[in-house]
Amino acid sequence: MASALLISDDESGYDPELFCIPKHYVEDLERVFIPHGLIMDRTERMARDIAKEMGGTHIVVLCVLKGGYKFFADLLDYIKALNRNQDESLPMTIDFIRLKSYCNDQTVEEVKIIGGDDLCMLAGKNVLIVEDIVETGRTMRKLLAHLENYKPQMVKVASLLLKRTPRSSGYRPDFVGFEIPDKFVVGYALDYNEYFRDLNRLALAITIRRALSAQTSGEVRIAEILRKSFPRASAVKVVDISGGCGAMYEVHVESVEFKGKRVIQQHQLINQVLKDEIQAMHGLRIFTSVPK
Repeated sequence: MASALLISDDESGYDPELFCIPKHYVEDLERVFIPHGLIMDRTERMARDIAKEMGGTHIVVLCVLKGGYKFFADLLDYIKALNRNQDESLPMTIDFIRLKSYCNDQTVEEVKIIGGDDLCMLAGKNVLIVEDIVETGRTMRKLLAHLENYKPQMVKVASLLLKRTPRSSGYRPDFVGFEIPDKFVVGYALDYNEYFRDLNRLALAITIRRALSAQTSGEVRIAEILRKSFPRASAVKVVDISGGCGAMYEVHVESVEFKGKRVIQQHQLINQVLKDEIQAMHGLRIFTSVPK
């Protein structure tokens, strides 16, 4: 079982006033959950553990975007420092992928890999997947099963965060930074509707005033309807694509409520809850997925 720094369920974090928080986020954060220095120290130790276990052979490092980019960059910096200062080094090549989980026409959950070079180059290689957070673990398991088709010699997963949640499939990465309670955290490239990625530390978000203040009234109204209609959604994003006139919207809802349903059924659910709003629109682009 992968070791991790355990964050207890009753951990309340730290007063944001004790840290240098960007002014545009001051009113949005409840507590600082994991300070930046602690993230860096833990990442340095993970780099040492990875080098010890995978050292001596060439590895391919796959960064899972978007949330994994910051952890990926810092982790590789520490591995490169070890390469400069130790007799045995860990040669690496890197690549970037994005994952999308969805249901196909047979209602089978699948993982779509976006980006990355030809995965055939993984044959016979040692692979390290770098992820920001593992929640249920279902998407990661499906990714690992997919990669096995390319016959890599070894595949390991390093995740900055592992969430303790009753929704977990039981999957646990090979290298884990922090095991955290079932709370919504942002910062260090983890986002809420693309906000907070530029926050250096991990924090608990108490409000979304900053995110909503940048949205049109239509975006806010539709997002509120979707959150109320899909209370188990882990992500709701609404974008006015009509140039501000409110005639067309692009919506994305990520929810466990879509599990087992075909894509067309997922879209019908959204159309149904937005039926009154749709009458005033010229178009609606819908994207749905099941949380990883």
